[in-house]
Amino acid sequence: MTRSEFHPEIRKTVKSNPALIIGRFNNDEVKDFAAIIRSNAREEPSQSGKPHYRGKFVVCHGLGKSGYDCEELGTRAVYGDLELYLYRVGPGFTCVDANRKKIKARRDAIGTLTVYSNASSVDVYVDGTYSTCSSD
Repeated sequence: MTRSEFHPEIRKTVKSNPALIIGRFNNDEVKDFAAIIRSNAREEPSQSGKPHYRGKFVVCHGLGKSGYDCEELGTRAVYGDLELYLYRVGPGFTCVDANRKKIKARRDAIGTLTVYSNASSVDVYVDGTYSTCSSD
């Protein structure tokens, strides 16, 4: 996705591409990235009455010189002027997962923020998988 596909407030606030962040999300020293991606095919209007694209949140762990290993973190419809974006959360961030378990991020984490509601979530890599949580 490009900057032009995001809400004007996000384009004003986020200086880089709001759909892409780089960090060290798993337990190695190789750089990884997370992204919001969408299909090229526009879908017919949904219940909202607006046309949209099928979108996904993905994280891709670097494998050194042999590329990336990517996994899907979630799906959503992507409309024009997307109202959410990704941001990198540094190590040491503490949050609570859906099971009310307290998690402290040892590496970078993947944050998602929605403009109007200021709703956010953070995906933290723990024991080989990602846990979604809210700030503590």
